[in-house]
Amino acid sequence: MVTDSAAAVKLPDGRVLVVGGYDGTQSVFSAELYNPATRTFSSAGNMQSGRNSPTATLLGNGKVLIAGGYISGPASAELYNPATGTFTATAGSMAVFGRGRAAAALLADGRVLITGGQAGEWLNSAEIYDPATDSFTTTGNMLSRRQTHTATPLPDGSVLIAGGWDAQTQANYTLPLATLERFMPATNSFVAAGSMETRRQSHTAVR
Repeated sequence: MVTDSAAAVKLPDGRVLVVGGYDGTQSVFSAELYNPATRTFSSAGNMQSGRNSPTATLLGNGKVLIAGGYISGPASAELYNPATGTFTATAGSMAVFGRGRAAAALLADGRVLITGGQAGEWLNSAEIYDPATDSFTTTGNMLSRRQTHTATPLPDGSVLIAGGWDAQTQANYTLPLATLERFMPATNSFVAAGSMETRRQSHTAVR
């Protein structure tokens, strides 16, 4: 199967979980595992929902949170358990059902921040998943609407949000953003953090 807009995350045992995507006709339900020791892929079964452009975040308990995306199915988010090789829907639903092209970051306290994306309109809203309660809560809004942006945890516990698409236009073209902002966990709020030298979307960021 040929897919794009999938998500991938490295598991504690070194394997890589690849989930979802778009196969040209629909959001993909299937998942697979890459084993670097054998250089082979194997099926990891199907998710509860098909997902195009989801997020995938490794949690402190070894499970993987798969959230949002352009969804075909009932589960707004679900967990992959490497110990059992199964996907289960989270007990709580996301505040926004289908956040396609959002960004997710693991916070220092083990929760997951999920920002922006697209659900009909482009979003500036954000929410937090708490593994302790298996639920989502809303948090403050970003300063800009963003999709295909990055979210990178910083050493001080804040999260750097960079670039992405906003809805501003020039000569009928939508422009990427150069602006930066930071999520401050202590206040559940976003603050301005300057700008990059170049507008960027669908880029990568690493600490």
